[in-house]
Amino acid sequence: MDRHCEDLNIQAKELAPYDPDWFYIRAASMARKMHLRQGIGVGGFHKMYGGHRMNGSRPPHFCKSSAAIARNILLLFF
Repeated sequence: MDRHCEDLNIQAKELAPYDPDWFYIRAASMARKMHLRQGIGVGGFHKMYGGHRMNGSRPPHFCKSSAAIARNILLLFF
């Protein structure tokens, strides 16, 4: 796991993940999704793990997750 992932704040969320094993849980989830959907890449995971970004008083809009996390996990697999 990269050192920069320790203080990571996901773009759609306000706080960093509480679980210290979140990186490994995400890796297991991505491994399962790769098994179910052949040919999915960084862009697919980038969209799949996105969420609604809260913009204060403005309406929420969909925002993609970090591609760096998906890329680092995929590099661990291959």
